[in-house]
Amino acid sequence: LDSEAEQTVEQIKKKGRDAMYKHCDISDSLQVKEAVSQAIDKFKKIDIMAISAGIGTKPTLLEEITDEEWDRVMDVNCKGTFLCIREMAPHFKDNNAGNIIVIVSVAAFGGGFSRTAFLSYLPAFILAGVACVIAAGLILTVGRGAKPNAA
Repeated sequence: LDSEAEQTVEQIKKKGRDAMYKHCDISDSLQVKEAVSQAIDKFKKIDIMAISAGIGTKPTLLEEITDEEWDRVMDVNCKGTFLCIREMAPHFKDNNAGNIIVIVSVAAFGGGFSRTAFLSYLPAFILAGVACVIAAGLILTVGRGAKPNAA
């Protein structure tokens, strides 16, 4: 994915725009802090942040999901989303504005799948709820200039 991201940056630059790519494990607060800092240093003002990182578990029964699988999913999907928004909140507060888009799996809003599939999509349901709670916190922190969205 790194090479594809770098190609995307080059395509954007060929169109006369600026872009950057930073590989980041969003479950690691230091990596998130570094990525956000580098983006602010490069662009000075950031108006929008989109978060679309997410992982799931393999379709399985609830009792077969290991602690390690569950922890990794929660670290990326929930904690990672929180860390990204937390790092951007001071920048958005300084600018009295900011747009955050949290993209979650369609599974968080759908139905019609089996019990096994439901359990594999359980992290998406949780992330959708977390995104709403974090969005409310962002509005309270930044003020009316904040525009959080979950898609």
